[in-house]
Amino acid sequence: MTLNSSSMSENREIQTIGKYKILGTLGRGSMGIVYKGQDPEIGRLVAIKTLRKMFSSHFQDTSTSLERFRLEARSAGNLRHPNIITVFDINFEGEIPFIVMDYVEGEGLDQLISKNGRIEPRLVIRYLREVAQGLDYAHSNGVIHRDIKPSNIIV
Repeated sequence: MTLNSSSMSENREIQTIGKYKILGTLGRGSMGIVYKGQDPEIGRLVAIKTLRKMFSSHFQDTSTSLERFRLEARSAGNLRHPNIITVFDINFEGEIPFIVMDYVEGEGLDQLISKNGRIEPRLVIRYLREVAQGLDYAHSNGVIHRDIKPSNIIV
């Protein structure tokens, strides 16, 4: 089964998105679902973020939202930094836009805190330094993240 708005809303098993083979679900949020996938041409593992709310009534101007989506993906796709996930591709599967990014092994900072409780101060300093370095690089290249939170920090 390929991706479409009904398969996303009904939680049906997705096998492909674009050319990418789906290996599992990494997470779900209000804006969409992130899948673990594989590029069949080169075997690279990827994360595929679908944006299910792109065309809902929440957006008054779909063409403006689409252009913003493309611009943000293009801007992020030009960033090369060890503390920023690389964007490889943007595309559409039917009416559903998706972004293909580097798959990073690890867990969200929110999961780490939930599982282990308090984090050692030396690790907090290290994580904050790495996040700040990535944000500084992105900002110096005109890209603003807009969604900094523990679940978006992979450790």
